[in-house]
Amino acid sequence: MLLVTDGLERDDAAALGKEAARLARRCRRLVWLNPLLRYEGFEAKASGVRALLPHVSQHLPVHNLQSLRALATLV
Repeated sequence: MLLVTDGLERDDAAALGKEAARLARRCRRLVWLNPLLRYEGFEAKASGVRALLPHVSQHLPVHNLQSLRALATLV
């Protein structure tokens, strides 16, 4: 399953983490596509990012055609 978000959640991060855990249990693999990963200095500082990370199988950039093509190699 693909999850496309920047992770910059402004609401309850604990609730986000709970729902991400639920989603991860319902799929074989949860792949997070994050447009902010295009930045070399990206750090998991936002509470939403920290809430999602423990529940994803992979955390990948998605910001251009090359990053979208790379998704085809995940199968």
